[in-house]
Amino acid sequence: MIRTNRGHRAVITKAQACHPWGFTQTGNFMAELFSEQIFNVLYPANNQPYRLATGKPPIWYNKTGNQIYLRRIQVFFGLTKDGIADYIATVRRNNDGTIVLSRGIDRYDNPNSLHACNAVDDFGPHWFTIGPGDGLWIDTSANGFGASLMAQVWVIIMWSNQH
Repeated sequence: MIRTNRGHRAVITKAQACHPWGFTQTGNFMAELFSEQIFNVLYPANNQPYRLATGKPPIWYNKTGNQIYLRRIQVFFGLTKDGIADYIATVRRNNDGTIVLSRGIDRYDNPNSLHACNAVDDFGPHWFTIGPGDGLWIDTSANGFGASLMAQVWVIIMWSNQH
């Protein structure tokens, strides 16, 4: 059973759980999903990589105590109103540096839809495993054209405890 964004519940049959390209989802296709905003960084759009005061990129750690199966990742690119910037954001698994998502966008005007500044990767029917204590880190920068531009990048992940 899945809860939609309007709070309604929907039951998915096994036939509906098949991938549109013909892959049948393996494992428990009724596994409960969890989500969390893991990064929300605001930084000057000055073509320098965003770093914490320690000089290191931000890291999110899996504190569930269990291995999790990353199913989906979403990145939003925000910018000061009327700003122009080129962005890049790469999210990697901490223990081995595997790239989970990497996107670059050119933003030349205020977006007229959410999709203009959003990147979503849905890994179904597959997943990335994140072990207990392991995590994800983000490397991001924006090259802004104009004075005092601020860039914002946030990342949301969706995972299950079962594969």
